Amino acid sequence: MLYNVIILKSRELERDIASDSIPKFEEIKKLLEYILYTSQNIPFNIEQFDNLYTLFRKWKTLINMYYPNSYNESIDNTYSVYEDIEDIEEYDFNDVSRLLIKRSDNDVIKYNKFDLLTKLVDPFLDIKTDIKIMDYEFFSKYSVLETLNEATREFKKSNLEKAYQLNIQAIENLKEIPILNDLHLYFYSWSLHNLGNIELVKSNYKRASYYYRDSLTLKMQISSLPPIHVYATKLKFLTANMYQQNMNDNHDDLLSFYFELDNIQETTMDNPNWFNSIKLEASYNLARSFFYKRNYNLANQYFDIAVKEGEKVHDPIGILRSQVSKIFTSYNPDEELERVVQSIKTLKQKYKCDPYLISLLNDNNIKEWQLINSEYSKKIVTVFENNGITKKVFIHQIEDV
Repeated sequence: MLYNVIILKSRELERDIASDSIPKFEEIKKLLEYILYTSQNIPFNIEQFDNLYTLFRKWKTLINMYYPNSYNESIDNTYSVYEDIEDIEEYDFNDVSRLLIKRSDNDVIKYNKFDLLTKLVDPFLDIKTDIKIMDYEFFSKYSVLETLNEATREFKKSNLEKAYQLNIQAIENLKEIPILNDLHLYFYSWSLHNLGNIELVKSNYKRASYYYRDSLTLKMQISSLPPIHVYATKLKFLTANMYQQNMNDNHDDLLSFYFELDNIQETTMDNPNWFNSIKLEASYNLARSFFYKRNYNLANQYFDIAVKEGEKVHDPIGILRSQVSKIFTSYNPDEELERVVQSIKTLKQKYKCDPYLISLLNDNNIKEWQLINSEYSKKIVTVFENNGITKKVFIHQIEDV
């Protein structure tokens, strides 16, 4: 995210120079500081590193040209941005290939049990216990369902470490099964999807994309799985990639995904809430992608669509995230800020510790806001803090109300 905003800000300052308007010293200095911060603190690919390094050299040269002896910081090019994903002892990313070897073709679920599963999934609540009729022996012997439901509850309270360990526990339970069928693979993929969500809200986009990729790989092996299950994870995979790869490439992928959703709408009539929640998330991310491309009119349109989808499924967090983002794309930011104020005032206590809401206040997001508009960045943070919403909630358990 911050990488994309840096590109936008650089182009904006370049336009000033092209129109014979020299950017202010503080503007260039701030851009240089954010390039340094991003290159040293946020994982990304080699192409992005090269772009940041080139930008830093260019703007350092320009600031010294326009404001001699005013800026003396130098870039430290000894750090490595080529490190692969950090070691994760709890989960081996080669597990998926081994799982598929353990899978028995004779145990593949060839009938429509997954249609029942689609009806019982709630994007905002636990997996309904009615799901046990799909395989009583499996659910009675392994505590996967209870473990995943507990993990979901801990995640919603922003107890991320506890949620992480519970999902790992579910994976370990599934590994005990000697022969796997499609239902087992599905719950394994569910655990991986959950782990991706945890990394996503922590802005660990590379780790998140690995988890989503493996979850998607498993789901695509289940021939009888309704497409909405695959689309739910595919969207998360695209989201994680959007924030760590080339924004133009990922914009096209998101746009294609958004219009593909129409193809599965008829198959989701038994669970319209799930479909609408996916459309909400797709609209929100597509709006942010249009923002990065400086198409603010389309960004506003898709933020508005996200808000409407959020209203359909009564998702106050989905609505609020879109309202906050729209402050930076709207022609009337004060009006959008007031909407945020009113939304937060009516927010129930249990939602104030939602990880997707708290993630708006992580360091990368706040730095992005500051670079776009420091005045409104301060106003947003103040509104959040005045209503008891801070990033500290991530490390404090809050009881559901």
